[in-house]
Amino acid sequence: MTAFKKILVPTDFSPAAAEAFRTAVALAKVEGGEVVVAHVTRAPAVVVENGQIIPGSTAAEPLNLWNMFRTAVSDDSNVPVTHEVVVAARVSAAGILGMLEKFGCDLIVIGSHGHGRLRRLLRGSITDGVVRRARCPVLVVKAPTARAAAPVKPATAQPRRVA
Repeated sequence: MTAFKKILVPTDFSPAAAEAFRTAVALAKVEGGEVVVAHVTRAPAVVVENGQIIPGSTAAEPLNLWNMFRTAVSDDSNVPVTHEVVVAARVSAAGILGMLEKFGCDLIVIGSHGHGRLRRLLRGSITDGVVRRARCPVLVVKAPTARAAAPVKPATAQPRRVA
């Protein structure tokens, strides 16, 4: 099995992206790798020194990206995590694949929002485009659902024999 040394995690700061980040950190810990968390913001945008993004000339309040990135910090000091901001015309599979080349990553761990087949057929899916066109392995991680996160209750009924 190939060891993944540099793992790309594209993020939109959604629950699916947070789960993808946690998965990437766990893989990097096992493999001795590092994680690159990258956020794409649409042009025109200005990224200022303190990590704030001014998303356009009409925006009144800049977004504090570093506050958002604080959720993407490894709890293990042996797993290096770097944060990148990419300004692009639009968020697309091609943009994510460009980050793969730019940062020299050998695995993509990406969150899936699970919007459904009809929406994917009509609009396409960034995740689907990445999976189809990536030159490296892609791990797709679903966001945790409330049902999946709920603790399992022990069975109260006694087992019975069925004839």
